[in-house]
Amino acid sequence: MPLSTSNSTDDYTFRQLVPSDLPALYDIRFSVQENRIHPHQVHLLDRSLLLNQISQGGGCICESKAEQTAVGICLPIMGERPMIAVLFIRPTHHRRGIGKVLLQSSLDWLRNQGATEAYLVTDPGSGADRFYQSLGWHRGGFDQFGVQIAFTLPL
Repeated sequence: MPLSTSNSTDDYTFRQLVPSDLPALYDIRFSVQENRIHPHQVHLLDRSLLLNQISQGGGCICESKAEQTAVGICLPIMGERPMIAVLFIRPTHHRRGIGKVLLQSSLDWLRNQGATEAYLVTDPGSGADRFYQSLGWHRGGFDQFGVQIAFTLPL
């Protein structure tokens, strides 16, 4: 998976997400302070479901060279409604360009799979809410559960 880096991400390596990265996905997911798991999302953490989604081949992971640990993860899902299901960065590694690199790689993968639009949800007022708006995502209304804000991006 070709992943580009910029000067702000030189201390990191980026590679394709593989099934053996599942523990890192859980670890990073639970390290965040915002966008915690909502009750209607608990089933999305099912091991078999995540392994199936990872096997699609579009996910990517970022590892800190200095710490030799995973610090960011992005998982796009190609389905009826192509989406970014996971994009999380450890709070100690925010604002270093990691999210942009991971997201761009995932969007490129979705595009290569034939997607014409990407979808995601995030908590209103969160850093992620501002992040997606700054990257040109269209901020819509609340999701079907009335909890998170839905975003779309034409590809």
